[in-house]
Amino acid sequence: MCQSNAPTPAPARGWTDRERRLGSSVRTGRVFTEPDPYLRLLTARREHLDRTVKRLLAAGRVPRVCLYAPTVGGREPQHALNLAHDFAARQYWRITGRYTDDPGEPDPERRPGWTSVRHHIRAGYADGAVAVTHVAISPDPGVYGQQLKGLQEGFGFLALVVPEVEVPGRRR
Repeated sequence: MCQSNAPTPAPARGWTDRERRLGSSVRTGRVFTEPDPYLRLLTARREHLDRTVKRLLAAGRVPRVCLYAPTVGGREPQHALNLAHDFAARQYWRITGRYTDDPGEPDPERRPGWTSVRHHIRAGYADGAVAVTHVAISPDPGVYGQQLKGLQEGFGFLALVVPEVEVPGRRR
């Protein structure tokens, strides 16, 4: 084996070194965009809904649901309740009640109709609720998430006619 005293060539300073330096300055580990909070809520809601319905059907039970909608201009929200009814009918779910609230109260915990829905589920008279959109519960993602969590802890689910966000290729 022959040893050479020739100096080791210095690494080439070219575009690869510049790219490496640029890459390390760009990859800081910081997230520059916040994920959509409703996407996380949609995923959690759908997974819980699917598990609960599957469990009920495996036990030979048809899911029972309450329909929920805020009133519109002080009038019965017939259109929203019809949409929720049609959605539940397409799923072959049994409807156990229809509940409405004045949308003026921002806290869902203080709305008598929504409180009745939650009590109906906790008492075992219904397995879930159907609303047209998540805004019927709350437009605030934190408040909406708390309501979902409360329903899930009471072994209930929430189904929405229109999902929180549109996910391409995903069914409602």
